[in-house]
Amino acid sequence: MLQSKNQLRDTILRIAIYLRVSSDEQAKNGEGLDGQLFKCKQWIQQNHPNAVITMFSDEGISADKIPMHMRHGLGKMMSEARKGQLDLIVTFKYDRLARKVEESETIYNQMDRIGVPVWDISGDKKLNQASSADKLTRQILASVAEMEISNTKERIRAVKENQRATGKFAGGELPYGFRWNAEEEKIVEIEEEIRVWLSIIHKYMNENKGTVVIAKELNEEGISFTKGKKGHGRSDKWDKENVRNLLKNPTICGRLANGVLNRYYDADGKPKVSRRPPREWTLQETPLLKEIVPLDVWYKIIERMEQKRSTKVSPKQMATSWLLSGVIKCTHCGSQTKTKDSGVRKSGKSFRYYVCSNTECDNPTRLRKEDIEHQVLSELQGMFTTTDKQEAVELAVGYLSTFGETKGAEISTMELQLDENKAKLNRVESDYVNGDLSAKAYSMAVERIDNLIEELTTQLEAKRISMHAQQQHLTNISVAMEVLSEYTDIAGQDDPVTFQRKRAVVLQLVDHITVVDGEPHIVLRAHTGSEVPAHLQRMMDGKMEQVMKEVITGSREVSAASAAWVNTMSHRYSLMILHPVMDALSSGCCRMPEYC
Repeated sequence: MLQSKNQLRDTILRIAIYLRVSSDEQAKNGEGLDGQLFKCKQWIQQNHPNAVITMFSDEGISADKIPMHMRHGLGKMMSEARKGQLDLIVTFKYDRLARKVEESETIYNQMDRIGVPVWDISGDKKLNQASSADKLTRQILASVAEMEISNTKERIRAVKENQRATGKFAGGELPYGFRWNAEEEKIVEIEEEIRVWLSIIHKYMNENKGTVVIAKELNEEGISFTKGKKGHGRSDKWDKENVRNLLKNPTICGRLANGVLNRYYDADGKPKVSRRPPREWTLQETPLLKEIVPLDVWYKIIERMEQKRSTKVSPKQMATSWLLSGVIKCTHCGSQTKTKDSGVRKSGKSFRYYVCSNTECDNPTRLRKEDIEHQVLSELQGMFTTTDKQEAVELAVGYLSTFGETKGAEISTMELQLDENKAKLNRVESDYVNGDLSAKAYSMAVERIDNLIEELTTQLEAKRISMHAQQQHLTNISVAMEVLSEYTDIAGQDDPVTFQRKRAVVLQLVDHITVVDGEPHIVLRAHTGSEVPAHLQRMMDGKMEQVMKEVITGSREVSAASAAWVNTMSHRYSLMILHPVMDALSSGCCRMPEYC
């Protein structure tokens, strides 16, 4: 027979205290862990002064969102109770255990079966071991409470949707670099952290470093990831996940991301959460944020991530110890060379070669690894360093720039002519409908104008293709100059990280290499017009990159970054393309075949 509360008073009981808070804000008020613990201990001291107390807690866990089987503290407490190691369970309030009727009844029934009472000390009442009538009352009250919670959630959701629609901050956790000032109701930029964020973008977009390498460098520099909740199992160290999440976050572009999470139920009825792809997010402009980085840079970051994922670049492509792998071609048959390691001889020397991959080649290339790599690196270091070569490159760049401007003007003129002829066609059709034009005259006019439109469209497409090719050529030359300039700073270094940077330089610059009479003949992408592999492309022009470096180093204010970026070539070009398309779409027809 169960003992009464008074009989239990002087017995030494093994009592479990269960605590739970669902958020940081709750932890700050009277219902936080410390407040709950104090009141539970006070109740135990008054009722069972000789008790042996064990505490179980789930911090930052929502009982409404996280099912009971995923709450570690609750699960451990119930396990010990089932093993006979607990005599009584105490909680500050019944909703600390569960907010759903189904879950709370599961807890009470399990504890009923093993004879462990569960007490709600705020109401000073026992939650289980009840009569049928009391159990019915308990379930009705719990159902009403659950319904009220559901209604409250709906009201909150409606408020948040309205806040998002009007560009207001709807709550939640802001990313690294930003804080919410509740008193002034504004988002505050942490300049030091913003500079770190920009350095991450620079490393990823311009230095072609991966998220693992970036995280390692930040940790080595002693930079803490301060956004995490300390003491809750989160580290202040950088890792690939928080680097990747920052790169994907549009807050630095003056936008709040909505619709990031997709909440659903699996086949077993269990709640699940997944992240939608960034392109499916809704980017909400807000007066609370400034555009520190142009939005088109964010799209380029997402594009880079998608390219890396879709092309599935093997880590060995960059991590290989073969600097020229995939670059050298056989001089005699033109086949790619493969790498061959002949092992280590008794003398301790290793013999490694680049050899022709064509087994039917009559005179296959065979090159000693160390020798050819040294020759190629020396050749690259000497490229474009003499005055005459620099002048030649500057002339080429100037010519290509002028060519691009001329082509751009020609394209604009042809687009205007195309629009005029389409307008003529509309007038002819209108005149015919109104009876001002005979059928024969209408047919002749339509045929003549259609021929003109077709001819102009063909010419326009050809000029656009030509302009794109020249722009690619100009980009390749500019990239070659920038990359070679950077290469001179690392040429004499031999550590693994620098080796990977050298490998990236080779793949960015070189289309292929052949060796004639022992001398390497390097053919650059700038000469052939071939595109840099997607995962190695430099996604910012020199001016844009310079602005970023100035902000990172502190020589330019964070607040001045966006205005400076608007004047860069890359941003101007993106706006030049974007604005006509948006204007045309708003009028109902883009009149641009490549976008229709």
